[in-house]
Amino acid sequence: MSFFEGETVYKYNITSREPTLYLSDFIIVIGTLLENKNEPLSNFIRYKLEDINTTIIYFSPIDYNRIVSSNMHFIKYEIESEEIIFALLLKYFLNNQNNLINNFIEGLDIGHLSAEINIGEEEFEDIKELSISKRKHSIFVGKDVVEHNKSINILNILNQIHLSTSFDIFLCYEYWTKYHSLIKTKNFTKELSHISELNDYNGVVVYKYKKSTSNNNILIGGETLLKLLNIIGNDIINIKFSQVVIKSKFILDTNLKGNICLLIYSNDINCSSYVYQSLDII
Repeated sequence: MSFFEGETVYKYNITSREPTLYLSDFIIVIGTLLENKNEPLSNFIRYKLEDINTTIIYFSPIDYNRIVSSNMHFIKYEIESEEIIFALLLKYFLNNQNNLINNFIEGLDIGHLSAEINIGEEEFEDIKELSISKRKHSIFVGKDVVEHNKSINILNILNQIHLSTSFDIFLCYEYWTKYHSLIKTKNFTKELSHISELNDYNGVVVYKYKKSTSNNNILIGGETLLKLLNIIGNDIINIKFSQVVIKSKFILDTNLKGNICLLIYSNDINCSSYVYQSLDII
């Protein structure tokens, strides 16, 4: 496992049996879509769920939990809320205080922020309670936050979480690489900036899920999407998001709830923008 800056942030490689990683018995996963296919982080989570003494908190805006277990706690939140969630985790799990953190936390309007992300204060208190009897706490941060408009401040908050709480931080490779590049070019400051208001994501939202193994684009959505888009399953539709217009086949998956659909996209599509985008049919 690679690390730097006094072990403040780690790159995780869950294909290797790193002792620190596998000793974790209280795990928070955020910024990725867990699934039941052969994907490394999902495989690791399934492995850890076999241990009845491990508790896993899974945060996601997408109500599509493909891994079901009694010791998996799913918490749904509003799109773009990761910055706020990490700020509140810092508040609730803070062990070591300093002026930087104190000033940052004192400036948080906890009630307003909780309402904005649609996660009650009591839920964070419950998360804290679940962690008390655990020995090794870890947070896994997926690639969904790499293009978040506050990704740098999120890195700063994660740095403070690692320094001032009981959590180890594991970043996906893409996020770790971004952080490492900023360190090398000295374009990184440890100052914690003001928490931003969330953008509105009304109507249908597309989640840029993964690249296709073919040249075909596939849009996966639940029954709510059929009504919102006024289509039927297997329809071929033209969709627009982030100034991109493509033709895609719509596939119905009744396990997927809400207004977010998943896009499996071909290699010729530029998907370098934020992973969630408002979607229109044209």
